[in-house]
Amino acid sequence: MAKIQLIATGGTIAMSKDKFGKSVPAFSANDLLSNLPKSHQEIQWAVLNFSNVASCNMSPDKMLALSMEVQNLLKDPEIQGVIITHGTDTLEETAYFLDLTIDDPRPIILTAAQRDASESDTDGPRNLKNAMLIALDKQAIRRGVLICFNEEIYAARDVRKLHTSQVNAFSSGNYGALGFLDGNRVIWNRRPALTVKLGTPKVLANIPICKIYTGMKAADLQYRWLST
Repeated sequence: MAKIQLIATGGTIAMSKDKFGKSVPAFSANDLLSNLPKSHQEIQWAVLNFSNVASCNMSPDKMLALSMEVQNLLKDPEIQGVIITHGTDTLEETAYFLDLTIDDPRPIILTAAQRDASESDTDGPRNLKNAMLIALDKQAIRRGVLICFNEEIYAARDVRKLHTSQVNAFSSGNYGALGFLDGNRVIWNRRPALTVKLGTPKVLANIPICKIYTGMKAADLQYRWLST
C-alpha cells in the first residue's frame, strides 16, 4: 500500500465561514482527508498538522521550518510523496522556497483552494484528490516541487497567482503547465528546468526589495534601506 505524507499549514482549503460570513480556520489534516472518496482514504496516510493560518502569515521563518520538517519526514523510505495544503496568497513563494532547499527525487505537491469548505462549489477536495494522484504517479519523480491546482500541474519555479477568487488562479505564462489531470489520469506535457539546490540555511538573509523607477533619488533608496 502506498504511503503519502500530508502536511496541513492552513489556508482557505482548511477554512469555513463563521456566523458573520468570514472564512476562519476550521479543519485539520484529518478533516481534509475525510472529504476524499472512501477509496482514496484507504491509502496509507501519514498526517502532520504543521499550522492552521492564512497564508499571508506564512513568513520566511515558517517556510524554513516547513522545509526542515519535510526533509525530516522524507527520512522515511516508505513515503512515496508529500502533499502540503496551503493558502493561495503565498503558495508560489513557499513552493519555490521548498524547491530551492529540498533535494529529494520524490514528488512534493502543494495544493490549496479558492473557495472554503462551506461553499457549495468548494474546490479543495478536488485539488487534494488530484495532488494525491500526482503523488502516486511514478512519472512525478524528479520533477521538483509542484503545485496542483484546478486540474493543472505547475513547476514551483514558473508559477504565479493571477487572480484573487477564480479557481483558475494560477499560471506559468509562456512556459505552460507541466501537465494536467484528466479524470483519474495524470498526463505530463514536459519536464521543468532543473532548480539549483541551495540547501537549508541556518539563518535567513535580510534582503530588502526596492522597486526602482526613473528619476528615483539615491536618498530614497538609502531611506528605504535604513527603515527595514
